[in-house]
Amino acid sequence: MKGRSRAALALAAALAAAPALLAGAREAAAWAPLDLEVVPRWGELPVRYHIHRKMIPEPLSGVVVAAVEAGFAAWSSPGCTAWQAVHLGDTDAGYDFDDGDNVILWISDRWPDAFGDAEAILAITTPVWGPDDVIDDADMAFNDVGFCWNDSGEGGCVDVQSIATHEGGHFLGLGHTNARDATMLGFYPGGTTMRSLESDDIEGVCALYPIGGTMAASSGGGPGAGPTAAAGGGVEDAGGAGGAAPGAGGGAGEGSGRDGVGEGERGAGCSCAAGGRPRGVGGALLLAVLGASWMCRRGRARFTTPRRRGKRAAMPESSSATFDAEVAHALRALGVNSADAALDPLGDPAGAARALAADGGAPRLLRAAPELGAPTRDKDTPFGPAPRDPVWLRIERGASVVRIAPLRLAGGEGARSGEGGAGAAGEGAVEPREAVRVEVTTAQRPCCGAATCGRERTHAAAWLALAPKEPSAGRAGAAQRLLVAEAQDLEAARAEALVEAVAAPLAAALRVPLETARGTEPPDAIAPRSLPEPAPEPAPPLTAAALARFALRSEGELLVLRDHASRGPRSSAARNGLIGGALLLGALALWIQVMRSASAGDSGIAIGVGSAAALLSLAGYAFLGVARFSSRYAARSAPVASFAQGRFVVAPWVSRAGAIDLRPEGRLGAAISAGEVHGVHVVPRGDGFSVELETDHGAIDALLTEREDVARYWRDAMARAVASVRHPGGPSARQRLRARAEAQQAAAAS
Repeated sequence: MKGRSRAALALAAALAAAPALLAGAREAAAWAPLDLEVVPRWGELPVRYHIHRKMIPEPLSGVVVAAVEAGFAAWSSPGCTAWQAVHLGDTDAGYDFDDGDNVILWISDRWPDAFGDAEAILAITTPVWGPDDVIDDADMAFNDVGFCWNDSGEGGCVDVQSIATHEGGHFLGLGHTNARDATMLGFYPGGTTMRSLESDDIEGVCALYPIGGTMAASSGGGPGAGPTAAAGGGVEDAGGAGGAAPGAGGGAGEGSGRDGVGEGERGAGCSCAAGGRPRGVGGALLLAVLGASWMCRRGRARFTTPRRRGKRAAMPESSSATFDAEVAHALRALGVNSADAALDPLGDPAGAARALAADGGAPRLLRAAPELGAPTRDKDTPFGPAPRDPVWLRIERGASVVRIAPLRLAGGEGARSGEGGAGAAGEGAVEPREAVRVEVTTAQRPCCGAATCGRERTHAAAWLALAPKEPSAGRAGAAQRLLVAEAQDLEAARAEALVEAVAAPLAAALRVPLETARGTEPPDAIAPRSLPEPAPEPAPPLTAAALARFALRSEGELLVLRDHASRGPRSSAARNGLIGGALLLGALALWIQVMRSASAGDSGIAIGVGSAAALLSLAGYAFLGVARFSSRYAARSAPVASFAQGRFVVAPWVSRAGAIDLRPEGRLGAAISAGEVHGVHVVPRGDGFSVELETDHGAIDALLTEREDVARYWRDAMARAVASVRHPGGPSARQRLRARAEAQQAAAAS
């Protein structure tokens, strides 16, 4: 048995806490550790835990795992913390706070007396630490005896994710706070408001587990301050699980203090309650003497207006380091690491199909794309639909609930915080969603832009359909359908086979139906699919960090490769503005000289200087016009290339919303026929690697990256994209004329 506090120390600590209990809630609001004197916390990250699935109530079987993971992920999401917890899967282990296994479980038959009143205690978490102040065990038990649970907190039931998030704070080493809007406040107000962290919670987790490893102290005297029993004193001696007895009679369910804030949090365990009334003096003394350190009660409804964290520019300047930090932040919130392998069926459908079909129950990290709107038009210029960032999906074999995170989240190192939802720069929500089916759709598209070509291509797409969000959630979430895979080919069977090779194992893994043109296959009867043709030996999958920057997907009838670390025209707005301003200042000086020369009768000088002034004025206004457009560029990415109807465009023109200009031209010139591409290669360029398109017009560098494996990945993707839009006929008329001219020149030279 590890070193524990003795009964005398536990009793003394409890008595020392009595004045705080009698005084009620203090005005000071500050996060509190489990024990302020020693500040216990975990020594190694990530902390690993299991979920005992057999103990999950049947009505919650599709909710609990994702809710618990989301609760832990909330504490990993602030960019200032290194805290991480990893779900290792199922276990048969039970509740044992001294076995070194961290187990999350449900109790549905009989709530142990040692845990307190079954009608008052929602859940209990018991971090245990030894003389070195390092937590080495923590179990979490949810009370299914006295309460009903669901995923919304409505109908008199308790929201699983809210309580999982709160208990996750105790798990990592936080006690209750008296900050009135914090998730670690000692009562459950109902609904889903405790799913997200508030500023006090963020300060706590970032102080306990800062990036860099220097722990900070609590900034105020919140609950938990003052003498207390280390090591959950009295696991043996005080008679309470995790170090505190839950009290007598009304017991642990009742809290002391005013304004709905309990003040008695002490020790290693936390029993979180849902009912009761404020205690009087006698009740507070009795609770203190008994060492009850988990007084949580139902309080008045929390203020739920969305918080604002300051204003930000509509589109801040970005750097690769900022983008990488925001991606890492989103992945941590999802419970995965940037170095974990990720699958992108849109960029590499064959590789993703093989990985999804492989045996193994480990969670998979996928990237998918939300649905887009309709094509747009600006005056007489047609544009494709406005782009949207892809999202990360964390799926677990056998579970229909998937966890969704945006591509990036602000708050990582080097990122700026701001307001906004999933569509705002760097902001979004990590949430579990229920998958209901995988559907494969097909559509016909023109083969190419030639008037004489009547052939059509079949575009096949696999969509992951999600159940609608609960209206009570009150926040916009992920789209109702996510694009998982797509392919287009002149042979409909080939396009459908490639997409179904991804869709079938995905539907089987999620245990949802697969809908195709041939009908619906139930989860238990999904037939395995093979790739339409043998593929070469796959390269190792890219890590999530390496995959994140570039993404390929259809936007309307265009296939578009985007750079999500680029701000596009926005990055040059300041430079163009400075150049335009400097030119106009120079022009102003010349116009002044023109006036002086004209006044002096030097008409020749006036005309010459006036011409130069006019040119500088026009150039200045042109640069300012470009800067004005660039500063209003609202997209969070820039297109690298677009492919459609027998041609491709490198660096296409875009609207202010980032939509692709549908006219066949771009910043590097007119569109190039896909038939004029002879190869796609990876070429070293300085300290990086370029994806080069070899064409009849010369080599074109389409993409530049620092990593060779990333360049090779997108080389293959771009080669498939070119092939998917190439006209199947022989050389074009232009190619035949060019070949004839080259032959004639060669004959003349000889």
